[in-house]
Amino acid sequence: MDSLIRFIVVTIATAAVIIGAAVAGTAAVKWARKGSPMATFVSWAMLLPTAGMNPKPPPQEQIEQVNRDRAVKKEDESGADV
Repeated sequence: MDSLIRFIVVTIATAAVIIGAAVAGTAAVKWARKGSPMATFVSWAMLLPTAGMNPKPPPQEQIEQVNRDRAVKKEDESGADV
């Protein structure tokens, strides 16, 4: 009987923790979506210094691999026997 009561208490506690985490996650998402004007301003201010920078081009090996993959895919789609 004692193990049954312990099982019930542990099950209820686990369910409470899971439900609490779900409610906290939902509240956090709602709070994040609402946002504030100051947070928006700060995010735009952080992006401003990178406005004119172009991303670094990929290495030549990566470009060659992509081209090989495209060629193989094109050959596979053409239906030609290999």
